[in-house]
Amino acid sequence: MPAEPASRNSSARRAFGRLRRGLDAARKSRRVRLGSSLVVVAYALLIAFPGILFAHEVSHGSFRFYSDEPIDPAIVAILDDAAARLARSTLDDPTMTHRLFLCNTRLRWTLLAPRSRGSFGVTYARLIRGNSILNRADIAGNRIFRDADPNHRRPLSSVIAHERTHALMDRRYGPIACFRMPEWKREGYCEYIGGHPSLNIEEGKRLIREGHQDLSSPFRYFRAYAMVTYLLDVERLSIDEVVGRNFDEPTLVAKVRAAIDRLNL
Repeated sequence: MPAEPASRNSSARRAFGRLRRGLDAARKSRRVRLGSSLVVVAYALLIAFPGILFAHEVSHGSFRFYSDEPIDPAIVAILDDAAARLARSTLDDPTMTHRLFLCNTRLRWTLLAPRSRGSFGVTYARLIRGNSILNRADIAGNRIFRDADPNHRRPLSSVIAHERTHALMDRRYGPIACFRMPEWKREGYCEYIGGHPSLNIEEGKRLIREGHQDLSSPFRYFRAYAMVTYLLDVERLSIDEVVGRNFDEPTLVAKVRAAIDRLNL
């Protein structure tokens, strides 16, 4: 009988210990969740306001161009060319500010475009200010590069126009609609406005004629470019109609194949 109180005390201590460990674990879990949330918020703010990583800036027309290296004066002609390409689009808005961030160092590119490492650039939704992040470039030569081979270079002015067309589409149709839009419409229209695809045009036409099915990134973008060009220039649809209508892709690709040599790509 005398051992019973000791037994109850031991059980109470064990229960208290479990409770304390549970509370400690809950506090630790809350700290981890809070820390994770703060990291996500901080990263979103960095994507929205990456200017702190770039020491050099040029403002020209509606463009705000930032770089981690001194900016060659040739950028003015490049931005003028990009603006002229954007003006071809019925979605163009001359009052829109275009923010471009050129990452010549791999660290900045990886940090700001972690899911687009093999791309020339990426444009974020306007929910986070719609900035365009660009891979390394040779401004004097009007060239931009991607971390892939082959087809790893394009004119910088064309890529700027391509990326800012994403921003124009986001403004017109909304970020959710753009996200849900078939890739061939979204990327094909940006290629149509930007021009100068990374895949050689004659090579791309040949692959379409032959019914090529290798949908590597350069050919996939080229085929999308040809599809949108056909709808806009041959069937005379507007971009609103292209975006709003449903198309049977195999049928459309067959029409593109038949008309490929008549398309002005």
